[in-house]
Parts: sequence; structure tokens; C-alpha cells
Amino acid sequence: MACASLTGLAQYSGDPKTEWYLNAHATRQSLQYAVANLPYKGGNTMTGMALNYILQNNFNANVGLRPDSRKIGVLVTDGKSQDEIIVNSQKLRDSGIELYAIGMFFSS
Repeated sequence: MACASLTGLAQYSGDPKTEWYLNAHATRQSLQYAVANLPYKGGNTMTGMALNYILQNNFNANVGLRPDSRKIGVLVTDGKSQDEIIVNSQKLRDSGIELYAIGMFFSS
């Protein structure tokens, strides 16, 4: 079954990395497989750097962004940012990108 929405994913710590771009998965099954096999990237929590990274690298037409689509970013984090986030989050908003944050807590 084809996906009606496009999903990209970038992981971050001290060095953001795109795992896949918006145009990488044409089917729901392909996307689900990619999510199920995604390795965990531990390390720092440089959220401001990650926000700038996705603005520069992931919300672009050359990687699948449709100009008339709703642009949504979901940030999943496991802790307080170790860098400044206000400026880069404002840049996302100014570019028409809605940003949602989900905080995760893992206990051992």
C-alpha cells in the first residue's frame, strides 16, 4: 500500500545524521521495516544543532518535500538540550514547519 504522507528521519546526538529522506519509502511496509531496524544513536543531546540540521537538509524539495504539503517535524528526545534551541526552533517556525517535541524517559 502506498503512503499518503512522506516521512523522513534524522537522528542526532553530537552529530546529526539523516537515516532516510522524505522520498525514501514508497510503501507503509517499507517505512515500518526501516523503523523496526533503526539503530539507537546514543550520546549527547545537541537539540539546537539537530533543529538546524533538519531545516538545512531534510525539509527540501530535492529530498521529497512537496511544496503544497503540510510540514511537520517531530523531535523525540531523551533529555534536556545541551545547546541553545530558541533561534533554530524559531527558524523552523519561520519556514512554516510545525515542530512537536516528545520527551522520553528510560529507567533501568
